Amino acid sequence: MECVSHKAEIKNTFSSVREFSFNEKRNPVFDEEKMNMFLDAISDFKSAIKEKTLNIYDLNKKLERITWFDDIDEECLKT
Repeated sequence: MECVSHKAEIKNTFSSVREFSFNEKRNPVFDEEKMNMFLDAISDFKSAIKEKTLNIYDLNKKLERITWFDDIDEECLKT
């Protein structure tokens, strides 16, 4: 009697594993299209950060250049 119970549990477990495996193969976690969209978003983000960084470097150079002015009048100092 106990063996029959174990046999049924083994069959149920095997069935669950097979169904789970089939569903995972049919709907993989790493869907190629979703993965490509994710990687594209990362690439776009990197490009935006790079552009902002270049703008900050340019602004920094401009600010640094105006600090070296030594022949300016009163109006320029106020500005």
